[in-house]
Amino acid sequence: MSTFKVDTLQSTTGGVTTLTGQAGIKVWADYNSSVNDTVEESLNISSKTDNGTGDQFLNYTNNFVRTSYAGTMSPHQNSIGNSNVYLMDFQSTTGGGKRTYMARLQTYYDPGTVTGQDVNNASYMALGDLV
Repeated sequence: MSTFKVDTLQSTTGGVTTLTGQAGIKVWADYNSSVNDTVEESLNISSKTDNGTGDQFLNYTNNFVRTSYAGTMSPHQNSIGNSNVYLMDFQSTTGGGKRTYMARLQTYYDPGTVTGQDVNNASYMALGDLV
């Protein structure tokens, strides 16, 4: 077996290489919607829009080709001070489903009735083909 070691991989013109046959993460973000309402770290996120309690848009820098991309999110702590966020809605039942240019992320808490809940920290990522 051979070992291939390299520090920098470039195209024949000296630029960034294009990897084919890869299914890497095309979008990711670590954000909060309650403390300072910002995106802390991200890839391919141009901005975040706060639509109200527990309702965020993450706007993509580069769009997906189709709405058939896969996405997932995970809230880590809500503003009540525990981790009892019980529903994360990536496709948005109230906003027309997935879009190629942004994700609508909704988080809910259930203290007896379903209510929107901002989270102190959440993560989101998506895979698919970009334009």
